[in-house]
Amino acid sequence: MFENLIGQEKVKKILESQISSKKFPHAYLFMGQEGVGKRFCAIEFAKILNCLGFVEDSLLPQENLSGSSPCNKCPSCIKISKNIHPDIHFIDFERQSQMLEKKSRKNDELNLKAKQRRTLGIELIKHMQAEAFMKSHESAWKVFIIDPAEKMTSEAANCLLKTLEEPPENTIIFLIASHKATIPATIVSRCQILFFTPLKEGDIADYLVSKKGLERDEALRIAAISEGSIENAMRLIDENNEDILELWGKIKDGKLKSMAVCDILALAASVPRDEGIEYIDGLTAQARLQFRAKPRETALVLEALSGARVMLLKNVNARLVFDVLFLGLGGKGI
Repeated sequence: MFENLIGQEKVKKILESQISSKKFPHAYLFMGQEGVGKRFCAIEFAKILNCLGFVEDSLLPQENLSGSSPCNKCPSCIKISKNIHPDIHFIDFERQSQMLEKKSRKNDELNLKAKQRRTLGIELIKHMQAEAFMKSHESAWKVFIIDPAEKMTSEAANCLLKTLEEPPENTIIFLIASHKATIPATIVSRCQILFFTPLKEGDIADYLVSKKGLERDEALRIAAISEGSIENAMRLIDENNEDILELWGKIKDGKLKSMAVCDILALAASVPRDEGIEYIDGLTAQARLQFRAKPRETALVLEALSGARVMLLKNVNARLVFDVLFLGLGGKGI
């Protein structure tokens, strides 16, 4: 059923068994690092549930009862792929921005704040709840994908809890997150947790060769330092990462050590607040390239980067995180 999902054999086996038995929970928590297929898996699940070819009394596509994947050709599958299916909802930053901008379109300042907001607020979850208890528009199942779930405010998480305790019929909620510790225990206890593991280097290399046209040797080199993540691999081949490479050069060469504190803080302020995770991941990828040559020094940098990433995932102020990170890296030339 999930042939297009790379790796994750254990997850596939569990989901396929549940779908075949037509017994699955109303809420899932997909855990794991970015770029290992969590969101894609949730979308595939939504397609399987709503792919046309229904057995009317089963609420499941006939093909999928025998073990195949969604057709990706019927109107339902096409709409889900294009994110225009009225019963499949992505509860994310893009949806929140659209909702808040529509609400405050006459106020430019509020529009700007809506675009810059980096937490999922209670307004978005209340909107989701209203949709959840409405009748389906055209499919048997409604699906809500909250991504990233760890970015919900405490008020939003408490609001979501009410829906998880009394879920509507024929509704499935997917929470996509990187770390279990960033999700309230009350939420976790009401979901089935599935852990997505890092992808194998060979699988990542195959993807880069088939989808991005890389030569096999180059694909293997990138896969080896991608930490099991397709997203990291894509970042490494991105032609628009000059800023990250320039920043890494200053860290690698120990240039931060000779900079005045005010200049280090100015450098930290230059990192876009809404791209903090991307910068950390890009710097981490570059550090791993240096690890074999200078493991001791690089290990200290990797530890600092890892700590900063965790802080960003916990919604700590990005400016403060990078201030502390760069000041700490000031004496760690490689």
